[in-house]
Amino acid sequence: MAGKNQSTPLKKFTLLCIAFLLTNITFVLAQENIFILNQNDFDTELEKAIKNNDESHVINIIKSNRFKVKPFLLSLTDKSLESDLKGDITSSQEVLVDAQRVAMIFDSLFGEKSLINIVEDFNKWNLTEKREKFIADSLNKLATSYRRDRGRDDEALQLYEKAIDIYRRINDTYGQSFVYGGIGYIYFFYNTDSTLHYYERALRARERMDDKQLMSASLNGIGLVYERFLNDFESALEYYSRAENIRKEIGDWNSLGTTLSYKASAYQKTGRFKEAIETFRLSYDVNEKAGDNYRMAEARLHSGTLLNYHGSFDEALDDLSAAMNIFKEINDSMGIGDALTQISSVYVNLGDYTSAIGACSESVKIMQEIGDEWGLAGAYNNMGWIYQSAKRLERSEEYYRLALDKYKTLEDIESVIIILNNLGTVAYDQREYARAEEYHLRGLEQAREIEYNLLHMQCLVNLANDQNKLGKFDAALSNYNASLNMAETLNNPEGKWKALVGMAENYKIREEYDKAIKYNELALEIIEEIRSSMEQDEFKANYLARERYAYEDVITLFGKLDEMNPGDDYDRKAFELAEKCKARALLDLLSEQDIEGSEENFRKSTEPVLMKDFQNSCLDSNTCLIEYSTG
Repeated sequence: MAGKNQSTPLKKFTLLCIAFLLTNITFVLAQENIFILNQNDFDTELEKAIKNNDESHVINIIKSNRFKVKPFLLSLTDKSLESDLKGDITSSQEVLVDAQRVAMIFDSLFGEKSLINIVEDFNKWNLTEKREKFIADSLNKLATSYRRDRGRDDEALQLYEKAIDIYRRINDTYGQSFVYGGIGYIYFFYNTDSTLHYYERALRARERMDDKQLMSASLNGIGLVYERFLNDFESALEYYSRAENIRKEIGDWNSLGTTLSYKASAYQKTGRFKEAIETFRLSYDVNEKAGDNYRMAEARLHSGTLLNYHGSFDEALDDLSAAMNIFKEINDSMGIGDALTQISSVYVNLGDYTSAIGACSESVKIMQEIGDEWGLAGAYNNMGWIYQSAKRLERSEEYYRLALDKYKTLEDIESVIIILNNLGTVAYDQREYARAEEYHLRGLEQAREIEYNLLHMQCLVNLANDQNKLGKFDAALSNYNASLNMAETLNNPEGKWKALVGMAENYKIREEYDKAIKYNELALEIIEEIRSSMEQDEFKANYLARERYAYEDVITLFGKLDEMNPGDDYDRKAFELAEKCKARALLDLLSEQDIEGSEENFRKSTEPVLMKDFQNSCLDSNTCLIEYSTG
């Protein structure tokens, strides 16, 4: 009967050969080119090299194909186990020696003992324990096959529990780590506490095994639980970062792309948009290295969407166009529709409604054809936004309600909040301020509940706008301040200037005109910064045209103050601000039309002419200039 740690002369001799071999790995690698194989070809090639005792080739194949080594080694241990159960101890030992040889080379190349630990477990088991191992492995495989069917989860759990009892009894750490992960995966859909419990047990077992690939998978899974179910985004980021570091270390580019996408999503939910955008773009680079076109497109789609929210519209259009081109290359209609929907959002922000309607109509058509309910809901929402921006409010409300119905059916709370917010702004535009307040309060409550800071900020400023119109001035000012603080935390310039404009309006109604002017001017500074950051002149012109009302409000306020306090220079301030606004629009128009000399002649001075200079140099005592500004 086989003992636990009996070593044959063949095994001792081979181990000595391996020890000599490992001291010469650097030299061997310098003599042979590195190449990558698929799993089947890898198994065939490595088995052939081992049989021929071609040590340099064995090392080179393993070096070039790190993630295919463990499946190969597990196939060897399975063969060894089958031979043991048939009573062929010699064949079992020979196969196990080959496995140990592969494991030692793997450890020497990559500094990871996971495969050595697997082989050592086989060396310590007696025949009875190996029979138990065979039964546990069979239960494990059957449970894993059931795991793909939600209707068989109870059966899978029962099988996993039987397998784990055996693995514990024979002290099979690798088997335990696998089953713990499988049980955690099943509970992921039902019970957060149980999921976290089993994922953490799997992580501890995988750390004992020194299996870096599975360790990173556990860290990723735990991070996902904290992000999706516990709303603990900082903990999620901590686990994602640990998974990221391991996957970078071992060169697991396919899995690293997924981790970076999750990490970017967690950054987004905490309002750290700069980090989210950078991480999505890093995800694009990693997925490009892994050759994963779909995830490359997804990364560009997400970064473009965030850039649009952040006010970087030209960069957003670049990323979204890149995403759409990749989706076209891989014939992904759903992805094309998503990209078109987001592109239409950018066009709305730029004031180009014709292009927006064209892109969004194409998206609606695609989503209807392929039956994508999520995509269709998003396209309906964007169509509502486009019509609202074009002042076709009844048509806008129709599309928003179509979107709301679909998102409720899909149980997408974040999107429901967005639609409630949008319906509130339509009611506001229709001067139904009480109805608008009701929508925005509902959105605000749900945004607070799920701790989505961007939506929280948007609901706050919209609610404050409603309350300004309803005469609830103190409540409005409080909500504007809260929105401004949140926008500063999120580093969101659009959010900042919209809150500031609202505060200025609040103070104007209170007849505290100095404060109204102060906050309006702060808002204009931010608008100018956003405009100046745009590279394409046509985008600058469209953006200024869309947000021109902020300038008009201040000009109107100066005009009112001049009537109340003639001689206090408010007329001069109104004139100079109107000239500045017109100069900006003219400069952008000339640049857009590529008028010769416009760059040189009109960009030299960023300030328009002062009123006194114009009076002194252009007007005589018999000439009057009438300046007007429409608002």
